[in-house]
Amino acid sequence: RDELFRILETRRPVVALQADGAPPAPLTLEPAVEGKGEWLDTGIFVFRPTRPLPGGQRLTATVAAELKDLTGAPLDQPFTWSFTTAMPRVAEAEPASDGRALPLDATVRIAFNQSMDRASVERAFALVNASGAMVDGAFAWNETSTEFTYTPSRRLDYDTAYEARLAASASAPGGSSLGSPLILAYRSAGRPAIVSSKPSDGGQKDNW
Repeated sequence: RDELFRILETRRPVVALQADGAPPAPLTLEPAVEGKGEWLDTGIFVFRPTRPLPGGQRLTATVAAELKDLTGAPLDQPFTWSFTTAMPRVAEAEPASDGRALPLDATVRIAFNQSMDRASVERAFALVNASGAMVDGAFAWNETSTEFTYTPSRRLDYDTAYEARLAASASAPGGSSLGSPLILAYRSAGRPAIVSSKPSDGGQKDNW
């Protein structure tokens, strides 16, 4: 959604390898999208959006019939197609909420299928204990804003229930939100304890 994507590939050369003047810009998008188009070669035109497209938006692309190949032959008729951009969603979350004890120095990592608005995600996220008290911490993002790690400012308490919560209001830069919340339930590790001994208490050791 926010990277280079091929928008048009023709079967015949449309622009010369060394053309005089600006080559034709054959594409229009509705609704309009700010960006830059260019010909990679004589028959492939690509478009780069200036900013990420809004999630869940239907776009209609049109190549005008006035587009001509190098012989001067135009398209028979305009070529139009439509597509819908993906909605933002959570792609990965760690640690997994699988019942295993959470280390006291654990961090929470959440990855998305597209770039997200950092401020909206940070407002929507909370790590809370069983009483609902928030655990203070710091966010660290990757360069593409598709993943963050939350590091608590102190170690977690022993044998305590926690939840990592991400509200549905977390959104992409275009304003499209997750639509459904994410809740990950954890329990932190207990205090150090002896769970067994060999020989057991009152047992017998056969080998001297």
